[in-house]
Amino acid sequence: MWPLEPISDQDRIAKNIEFIARGNHKSAIKYEDKYVKIVKTEIRQGWMFPIPLHYINVLKQGELAPVGIDDKVWTDLPDGSRKTKF
Repeated sequence: MWPLEPISDQDRIAKNIEFIARGNHKSAIKYEDKYVKIVKTEIRQGWMFPIPLHYINVLKQGELAPVGIDDKVWTDLPDGSRKTKF
């Protein structure tokens, strides 16, 4: 749960370190090819930019959130079939 009020730098950095140690959700590893494709697209579009992982603690109010890939979403095709949307 994310607090509605700012957290202390000490708590923020501790949480970032915890997330760095834990890594992303298992689904990001399971669907690594899809994950890499999505991230590259978002970088190209300017919605995301890569930085060294431990640099997050240098950024003012920088916070990490582990990522995952949702494979429970689908797109309905014209023929009535469904295609998994990641």
